[in-house]
Amino acid sequence: MKNARNNFDADLARALQESAKEHSALVKNILLKKNFDMPRARLPRRLDKHAPPKPASGHIFQVGTINQFHKKFVSLSKQFGGPNAICGYLSCAFALILEPILKTMPRKALSNSDVQKLCNALTNQTKIDIALKQAFEEIQERRVIFLSSTTSGTSSSSSSSSSSSSSSKRKKKKKKINHNKVIGQWVANYEIGDFLERNSTYKNTHFLRMNQWPERGKATADERRRLEEEARFGGKIVGKDRIAYKDQDSVYFIHSFHPKPPCFRSPEEWEIYQITCSDEGNNSSDHNVVDSPHLVVIDLNGHYVVSVACYLEKNLNDNNNNNKSVEPTLLVFQTTGTNYLSNPAIAFVFDTMFNKECNNNNNNKKMVSQSSFSQQTQMQQLGVGINGSSNGIEVIDLISPKKNMM
Repeated sequence: MKNARNNFDADLARALQESAKEHSALVKNILLKKNFDMPRARLPRRLDKHAPPKPASGHIFQVGTINQFHKKFVSLSKQFGGPNAICGYLSCAFALILEPILKTMPRKALSNSDVQKLCNALTNQTKIDIALKQAFEEIQERRVIFLSSTTSGTSSSSSSSSSSSSSSKRKKKKKKINHNKVIGQWVANYEIGDFLERNSTYKNTHFLRMNQWPERGKATADERRRLEEEARFGGKIVGKDRIAYKDQDSVYFIHSFHPKPPCFRSPEEWEIYQITCSDEGNNSSDHNVVDSPHLVVIDLNGHYVVSVACYLEKNLNDNNNNNKSVEPTLLVFQTTGTNYLSNPAIAFVFDTMFNKECNNNNNNKKMVSQSSFSQQTQMQQLGVGINGSSNGIEVIDLISPKKNMM
């Protein structure tokens, strides 16, 4: 059964890779035109144990940037021996591009022009080329180092003659390491985490990672040595395609890069961390959660995106620009045309970044979910169109390979 499952995973990976190649052949425009938005209240109800009783009011926008399947990026990936789907590399590149801009942003709420700067930066092909090449160079270089430290990928397994096999122990077969496969595989979570640990300089950069400890049985050689880092988040596979989590386990965890040293936090540990920050004076009467924009790379269990959690200014009256309120907002910067807003990781990031808002929905903040100057109108002014639409064990479906692609 184990061999059958491994063969299935390999076949699925090949099918997805071929799908990416076919999609690349059809892509003509380097910039994406599709954008989507949705109030947080309209997202599918979260079923995980960390879901708040009542999510904060707010809005989530998926903003199309560049198309990762354009021939320009496929060609660049081939230069480095990389895969056809490069969302992992682009997430690293986007973080490099956005961090210096976010450092100059207001400490509290962002304006329309602030959001426009972020959008412009992620469609600036010169900036993308520089940052993307850095991501490819660093990640591919470390793959080569890993391969050079392992035994030869062409070593064959030992075999014994039929006459002696019954009287001696069989030698354990060594798994072959396919060098080209390792160099050309999709980016793994630990590779993005390592890249950001080396390069991140913005205090509010995080990586929302799906706990992959339960899938260690089918991990690749390079991943296996790193999955022990996630063991404390628990979970185990039950049946063929489901994962069970006990009360102390976590589906997701947050990888933070500042202050040094970088660390992993469970949702409970993140909440304690935010309370500690508030106790140390980082809170304010108007914005007690995201005191400045947070950059969050998100593992969607099949895809990677970069997001910015912030408070966004809202005009309450078209004729009075001084009459403003703010709203919790998650900007999701996408590199494919698919709408990912219903992915549970999106709601998780929003609720995690604004978890105090979830617990203080009835406070006296000047926040509104509806206004005469709607968020749709505001984002359209930025060139963002609207095109889309009990036993203590928690069990979720395992529907995607752990190596992320689309």
